[in-house]
Amino acid sequence: METVVMIPGLGSDAAVWQSTIDAPGIDADCWIGDTLSDDSLSAMAARILAAAPPRFALAGVSMGGMVALEIMRMAQSG
Repeated sequence: METVVMIPGLGSDAAVWQSTIDAPGIDADCWIGDTLSDDSLSAMAARILAAAPPRFALAGVSMGGMVALEIMRMAQSG
């Protein structure tokens, strides 16, 4: 089963993704990234990337999209 790391927007938590997770036909292990414990996009991205599995799909909404882009940059640079 594929893992999808979902990143909420500014000041949001897992609730923003709940209707997506509950949608019929979703066959993925959905994991919500923590954006409330850090004060910079790079720190959020580093925390999420460190906790994520080796292979995953990535989704972000609003500020979570910016964090997702930072995760991609970090993952590419090794």
